[in-house]
Amino acid sequence: MPLPAVDLHLHKQIPVGAGLGGGSSNASTTLKGLNILAGDPLPDEMLHEMAATLGSDCPFFLHEGPMLMEGRGDILSSISPCLDNLYLILLFPGIHVSTAEAYAGVKPAVPNQHLQELIRQPMDRWREFVINDFEHSLFKRYPELDRLKQYLYGAGAIYASLSGSGSSLYGIFPESPDLPEELEQYLIWRGTTVSSTETR
Repeated sequence: MPLPAVDLHLHKQIPVGAGLGGGSSNASTTLKGLNILAGDPLPDEMLHEMAATLGSDCPFFLHEGPMLMEGRGDILSSISPCLDNLYLILLFPGIHVSTAEAYAGVKPAVPNQHLQELIRQPMDRWREFVINDFEHSLFKRYPELDRLKQYLYGAGAIYASLSGSGSSLYGIFPESPDLPEELEQYLIWRGTTVSSTETR
């Protein structure tokens, strides 16, 4: 792929080891930017293949809007959970969780129901059905993460979860909540959610 001379400066604001895909999103955005600089010679399919060689979840960040990830993260399909008129709280407790550490504690299993079916349930039932498998081992190793998740529910979250492999956590609320100090000190982002139709 012919490229002009390029100087890159990355001003990184997404915490490392937080389960927010910071490194992967940086890599995929750079790949897209380089393709634009070169005059868009690569079709989306080839960009997807190249992104997959950089990291399992890198292809996700070539897309806009919610996507269901399967396989090792490179099999993607669009999903449309209803996120209208909701409020998101994102916490980072300052705990670095390595990807290797997180995956070492997960035991692969075939679920009774596909995730795509589970997220069609009303969101107030997600707490019962939509489970992040990383939580089982990581909450034992880092009890503070479990406590923060329970604080999110105590503050009125409809649903709360570890983000990816952690250590960030998020809570989805019906409206902007008044957070207790236990949560406020770890807050890194808050704001309204965007529906899948608005992102396309």
